[in-house]
Amino acid sequence: MISLCDSANEKVVFRYHKKCVAVRRLAMKKIRQLVVLVMVVAYLFSSCASSISDIESPDTLAGESAEIAEESPAEEPLADSGETDEETSAADAELPETDTNVQSELDDLDAILTVDNCEDLKAIIEATDIDIEKQTEFVSKYEGRIIEFNALVLYISQEDPSLKTIYTYIFVPGEDTEHFGSTLFLLRNASAMFDFHWDKETRPDSLVVGSKLRIQAEIIAGDNPKYIYIRPTYTWGR
Repeated sequence: MISLCDSANEKVVFRYHKKCVAVRRLAMKKIRQLVVLVMVVAYLFSSCASSISDIESPDTLAGESAEIAEESPAEEPLADSGETDEETSAADAELPETDTNVQSELDDLDAILTVDNCEDLKAIIEATDIDIEKQTEFVSKYEGRIIEFNALVLYISQEDPSLKTIYTYIFVPGEDTEHFGSTLFLLRNASAMFDFHWDKETRPDSLVVGSKLRIQAEIIAGDNPKYIYIRPTYTWGR
């Protein structure tokens, strides 16, 4: 026969045992988690150590670089061009000549055209008839260039009477009234005082039909192919 006291004691013992089992299970669970964490940390540490050990020292890298350099083929010298130092010097000496030629061409473009250095101008000056085709070709080729020739004043007119000192002049090439060509050079709306750019020592007292001049002038474009339009840059009286 079991007493009530013994039954109560057994219940207390049972409850205590149950709690101990629960605590032990919880402890074992925590221990397992801790073991797993330690294993993970150890694995990560071993991986890092392995990676660090794989990095070679600078001496090892230098040694491998030296081996690569030894294995690589040596640079081949540039092929000999076959030119001697004298030939190279001679080639260099030709450079200033090229520059001289270029400068000579530039000088030719700046040169004043006369019957002595320009066959095209000579043909225009010595023409006995007005040749519009040749004159047009001449102007197209030499527009902007400076020409110089002996001329006579053939005609003077005033297009606007209100401009009392402004006239239009037509010149013909020639030495005098008995020897002159047929080509007509036109200077429009010009001042006899300012637009001729007179030479001070030979400037005439007046400018009239028949006056003998030596004209240095720029060839300019015009609207009438019968004339060669000019703009004086310097003028002498003769």
